[in-house]
Amino acid sequence: MSVLISAANRQQLTAMGTGGTAAVVVAFSVTVQQYDTVAAAYFPAFQTRSGSAPGGFHRPAGVQVAADAVYGTVRLTGGAPALQLGGTAVAGLPGAPVFQMDLIVSSAVAPRPQQLQVQTSTVQKVIQTWGLPPS
Repeated sequence: MSVLISAANRQQLTAMGTGGTAAVVVAFSVTVQQYDTVAAAYFPAFQTRSGSAPGGFHRPAGVQVAADAVYGTVRLTGGAPALQLGGTAVAGLPGAPVFQMDLIVSSAVAPRPQQLQVQTSTVQKVIQTWGLPPS
């Protein structure tokens, strides 16, 4: 997943300590909307659709997991998510300088594959599976 972050946020993420490496299972839900000029309507160009929690996944008390959430694994370094941060500001964007940040989410072993929906218009969609079956 790639996003743009401010210089201040980049500095904070860079300052997070280094140390042992581990991994944590995360549940996340994402929807990216796109506008269809023919239908004059927005549609979900990419979205999580449904997921299956890996064995041993424990949801923290009081935390809700969205019905369309999928599950993945994020590597941790020094207790913080392992990120790749761009060294130079992204060119051509107005306003304050922003940097690219990549967070790598790997598939998790779960009872059923995770489902992602990809659409190219208000009527054309495909459901893709993502994940690893139990061995």
